[in-house]
Amino acid sequence: MMRFGNIIIISFLLLLFILTSAFGEQVVAIRAGHILTISDNPIENGIVLIKNGKIEALGRNVVLPEDVRLIDANDKFVMPGLIDAQSQLFVMDSELNESRTIAPELNILDAIDPFIKEYREVLAQGVTAVCVAPGSRGLIGGRSAVLKLNGSKNIDRMVLKADATVKAAVGVSANNESASLTRLGHYSAIREALIATKVYMQRKEKADREMAEYNRKKAEYEKKDSGTAAEKKEKKRSFLSMVSVLFSK
Repeated sequence: MMRFGNIIIISFLLLLFILTSAFGEQVVAIRAGHILTISDNPIENGIVLIKNGKIEALGRNVVLPEDVRLIDANDKFVMPGLIDAQSQLFVMDSELNESRTIAPELNILDAIDPFIKEYREVLAQGVTAVCVAPGSRGLIGGRSAVLKLNGSKNIDRMVLKADATVKAAVGVSANNESASLTRLGHYSAIREALIATKVYMQRKEKADREMAEYNRKKAEYEKKDSGTAAEKKEKKRSFLSMVSVLFSK
């Protein structure tokens, strides 16, 4: 039976290096007894090569550069970190936007506090990326973001994907109770919001087309008017030249 203590989470190792030795400038290789690739078959007695904080290669016959930092994990399992698809890490309860019913314009990144230390406990459990979303008491609470648990205090460096989803929740009330009639009302409210959004997008697309057509006609008019002005100027110059010749005789 596989024991959790024998599993090394690759991204957890990366975080340790970031915190202790500016890992981004290093080349690291993990020699593992078992590599669980998740997307393919397991690799026995393989190597994971990491450059600039990202996996460069993995397999049994990986060529290692001379300046590589080698980690011996021959008796352990190495696997990618887990992703928490619904998290509220780095966000205080007061910032979860659970007071407004429809607020898709809100961005969870505006509420992120990268100095919250609980991420270390999450990381120790094998989770290396989280999709942080607004609370569940609003029907459409706002936009979520996928963050990397890399130890950075710079939000821009933590973000893997901004605007990853729009959080919607149905049937949850302020006292965490749910009822069929409540859910029906929520379905209707979300449907109305989506219909209003569709109408808005149609109007916006129509306005964009009309503006593009206006700009096209304006450019054609200005080009034609410019040509007419040039012709008038040329005729005037020719006329003055002819008058000059007549008076010179």
